[in-house]
Order: sequence, then structure tokens, then C-alpha cells
Amino acid sequence: MLRHRDVAIVGSRYRTYIDENGDLTGNEDVEPMSFREIISKFRTGYNALFHSSVMFNKEMILEIGGYDESLAYLEDFDLYVRAAARFEIGNIDERLSLKRIHERQFFGGRHGIHFGPEGEHAMNIVRGRIALLAG
Repeated sequence: MLRHRDVAIVGSRYRTYIDENGDLTGNEDVEPMSFREIISKFRTGYNALFHSSVMFNKEMILEIGGYDESLAYLEDFDLYVRAAARFEIGNIDERLSLKRIHERQFFGGRHGIHFGPEGEHAMNIVRGRIALLAG
């Protein structure tokens, strides 16, 4: 981040490390690396940054208002989309995080995502902001 002052947010690769039983897994992530690939994923409704691995340029994030606290869900995805509308974001090709997967988690669980009205509202806001992304 110190060498790339034009980058607002950077994430990294991660590995799904343990499952709901605590057993090691070998699943490898497939997150996109380039800005263009990340934006392409955003357009499909996919958050292409792994939040646990993300680092921010504080000044740039404050410039866009930080997290939108009016959203009940998807605050991280929304922040990344708003940052990408103004600044460069990306992932580095190095695994710096591990992720636990279990069936009851909100994203990636066995039953999938079940948004209530507040979640649908947040998703609609994020979709609207994604539609405004250039490129």
C-alpha cells in the first residue's frame, strides 16, 4: 500500500481452511486479481474481495464516506463498489488469509442467502451503485 498510493483497497487470495467439523480442507480460492476482473465480478453480484484480507487507504476511504451505516447488510461490498467508482482496487496474488466454512454461515452456507426486507434493500442499493461503475 505504501508503494501504490493510488490504490484504495487491496485484498488477497485465501484458502478455505476448516469446515464445520474443524476438518482441514484443500479448497483454493479463485478471486480475480485485476481491477477489470474485479469489476466484472461485481457486475454479476459477486463480491470479489475477501474482507478478512482487505487493507484500506484510510484517506481515500474517508473521502468516500467510509462504510454506509444505513445498510443492514453488505456494508463491505458496498464500500468496495463505491471505492472502485473513484479509485483503483485489487487483489494480490498471495494467500494471506484462511476461511472457515460451515453450513449455517450467511454466505456459502448450505441453505444459501436468505435476505429479509433490509437485506433486499441493501442489495438493491449496491446493485444501483454497481450499475454506475465505468468500464
